[in-house]
Amino acid sequence: MKLDELKQLLAKATPGRWYLLEPPWLSAGCETTILAGSPDPHAGRFICDFDELGAEDEDKNSSAWQNAELLCALRNSAPDLIAAVEALSGLLDEVESLDDFTVTRDIERYKAEANWEDAIDKANAVLAKFK
Repeated sequence: MKLDELKQLLAKATPGRWYLLEPPWLSAGCETTILAGSPDPHAGRFICDFDELGAEDEDKNSSAWQNAELLCALRNSAPDLIAAVEALSGLLDEVESLDDFTVTRDIERYKAEANWEDAIDKANAVLAKFK
């Protein structure tokens, strides 16, 4: 999937942070539900549920629960992931636009003019969100 396609899907999805429905609101014998805006089912907006036929209890090791956790984590991380890809792509474009002559002619001047340290700091700040 291309970044633009991901951005379009994210823009169309229910906004806000997504949460798993957990006790005390999750009834015994039920799998989880995903809510947007609040983990409280009285305040959050219903997104989807993961009830499996014949589920005996709210087993957090079930595939349904783990799928719900993954969807929430991806949805909640998507804006930062997209921003990171865009920021790092921009930095890569800056570096790729340099020619060897420019860099070797006056490396110190280039470093000063290009704010090389700033570019490295930006890249590290972006990556720090995911470490």
